[in-house]
Amino acid sequence: MALDCGGAGRAVFQQPRLQPRARALGRVRASSTCRKVERAARVSAPTDWAYTTGSKRRLRMRRHTRRLARITGMGLSVALALAASGCAHAPAAAAAAARDVAQMHWGTLQRTVRVTGTIVPEQSATLLVPQLNQNFSQLTLSYIAPSGTRVKKGQVVAAFDRTLLMDSAAEAQTQYRSLSSQVKQQKAQNAADAAQRSVELTKALADQRQARLELSKGAVLTGLQVATDQVDLADATAHVKSLRESGTWLTKQAEAKLQALALQRDEQKQVWQRAEADSNRMLLRAPMEGMLALALPPFYGKPVPGMQLYNGVPLVRIFDPSQMLVEAQVSDVDLAWVPAHAKAEVRIDAYPGLVLPAHLLRLNPVAVGLLGTPIHMFNATFALDRSDPRALPDLNASLQVKSNPHAGWLVPREDVQYENGAAFVWSVVKGRREQRPVQVLVFAGPWIQIDAPWLGAAPVKRSDP
Repeated sequence: MALDCGGAGRAVFQQPRLQPRARALGRVRASSTCRKVERAARVSAPTDWAYTTGSKRRLRMRRHTRRLARITGMGLSVALALAASGCAHAPAAAAAAARDVAQMHWGTLQRTVRVTGTIVPEQSATLLVPQLNQNFSQLTLSYIAPSGTRVKKGQVVAAFDRTLLMDSAAEAQTQYRSLSSQVKQQKAQNAADAAQRSVELTKALADQRQARLELSKGAVLTGLQVATDQVDLADATAHVKSLRESGTWLTKQAEAKLQALALQRDEQKQVWQRAEADSNRMLLRAPMEGMLALALPPFYGKPVPGMQLYNGVPLVRIFDPSQMLVEAQVSDVDLAWVPAHAKAEVRIDAYPGLVLPAHLLRLNPVAVGLLGTPIHMFNATFALDRSDPRALPDLNASLQVKSNPHAGWLVPREDVQYENGAAFVWSVVKGRREQRPVQVLVFAGPWIQIDAPWLGAAPVKRSDP
């Protein structure tokens, strides 16, 4: 490293290219060396040092003067700006103060209660996949009417494959007719057998009487003839007894056989009737006149012919579109503002521009609520005053229920403040600002209806921010 003093009080260093850390150390060492050279130059050349020192003082003075001028200019600018803003702020403050003071006025306030609900038909019927007497876990859909179709009472809206049921019904009907003929034949056979037994018994009784008559001639008969007549009478009596006992058992046997055939006939009749009923149940007919809507659960997809469906699954729903209702829930907080015959405006979410008038039809007095929730809900039903083809079941709707108008003193909402749960307003009376308690009655929109013993025509000052 070489040192070159380019005049008194000035040192110039020349060093080779080093790394950043080495360069920094070199600059520090060069600075200390230059300071030593300057001290030596002050002693050896005082005239040059004095000249250099005076130039530096004049340079410092000029910089100080410029700095003072800039500071003075900035101060004047700030003062002028403050003066201008102060002059403009005075009218604005006065206007703001004037706006802060609001006058109470007497008026009517009507609150609007907003609830949400679902559109439901007043009269409807849901048709399910039929439950059959026979063991069929799944049924094959063969026909279904499209959704939105107008149907009449008794019209077929859906049908299932009933080939097996019709075959079963035909087979049961054939067996029933066969058994019916067998029952008739058995009845005829029993009657013929009973007549034959009666003839045999009559003949046996005649033989018995003849034997008794022959025995009565014993006075003129020989001993051998009397013994023969006694044996004939005993045989006739035994025959009559045998015929009577066997006739009783044969009659019971014929009746039992006839009853068994009759039971088999009746059983086949029940099978036939059940098969006929199941076959007719496979045709779903509309129980009322109205509009058809699909009710199949979403995981089944769209119902098409050939689809396999389980028993008891909802398939279609028939409803009357001229009488639609809206089922909603009203909280216990808003229930006090819903009058007995409340009017409401219904807006359907699917059709934002559609507004339908409605009225309160019924309100359930039993409250329902979730566990751990202090708010209870009441089920309310609103009836649409005007029918619309777009008002379909299961659509979400919002209702705006208007309460009865309440008359009283009204103040802006921002004028009422709360402290420890009590409402108050700032009132300006004779130039003094006072805090006065009030009771909040009704609030709707930007207005609050209040009540207090001191109410009058005094202006109400809005609370400080």
